[in-house]
Amino acid sequence: MGIVQSSVQASLLFWAIVLLPMAGFAVAIHYLEHFIQSRMASRFGWRSVLVTGWLGTPIHELSHAAMCLLFRHRIDEIQLFDPDVREGRLGFVRHSHRKGNLFEEAGNVFIGTAPLLGGSVVLLGLTLLFYPHVVSGIFAAVQQAAAFGDNSVAELLTVVFTPFTALNQAGELFRPRFWIFAYLITCVAAHMAPSRADYQGAMRGLIMVGTLLFLATVVVVAIFRSEPRPLAESVLSFLAPLLTISAVALGLVVACAILVGLLTMIFPVRYGQRAG
Repeated sequence: MGIVQSSVQASLLFWAIVLLPMAGFAVAIHYLEHFIQSRMASRFGWRSVLVTGWLGTPIHELSHAAMCLLFRHRIDEIQLFDPDVREGRLGFVRHSHRKGNLFEEAGNVFIGTAPLLGGSVVLLGLTLLFYPHVVSGIFAAVQQAAAFGDNSVAELLTVVFTPFTALNQAGELFRPRFWIFAYLITCVAAHMAPSRADYQGAMRGLIMVGTLLFLATVVVVAIFRSEPRPLAESVLSFLAPLLTISAVALGLVVACAILVGLLTMIFPVRYGQRAG
């Protein structure tokens, strides 16, 4: 009984370490997107989100669709950009799968949260297109953060703030390139968080996937007597590319939120409605 109890406790600690960065990223993106859309909608009305939605929404929906194909879900209907003011919806993907198929059931988790990854990849791609030197600095910083030494937290924060320091150059704010880049990343950042319906769809598979992974971890820890922290560090090192993309995306979305907040300060609040 002692081995089982200690294995369960170690597994809980392991998943807490592994999932904390991902959960923090998802929560931060959700609230930053809500801030951006709410600021725009309260100043310019619901239709102001169309100014960014024409690009951000298709990326959001295509992320869902790509994961549907990966996990063999059938796409029943897809609208990449179909604004509906009554429902507060800009686009959608309706999909179906075979009930009881574990692989397809598990896919609901990744399909529901796909816009986080899809949006992050596009943000990194835009940065590579407009400011390739920023990306090289990012990957240099992540090599240090991936080592997970005593300064790993500080090094990971360095990754997040690398876009700020690299773009903070004399005269950059007066160049058209900067404002085109800022507009495009705002388009993506304002629509990359999963919707409530997306999270509800993800929950269908999350319970099953989470239970299976947790039980597998308990077995591994019990058999190999693995310590949770080194095991978690190994997994996070493997996920370093994903964490890099997420960290960069988070930094860019924070920059978007600050930019939108500053620019909308000069306009009065005229609408009580929110963006959908």
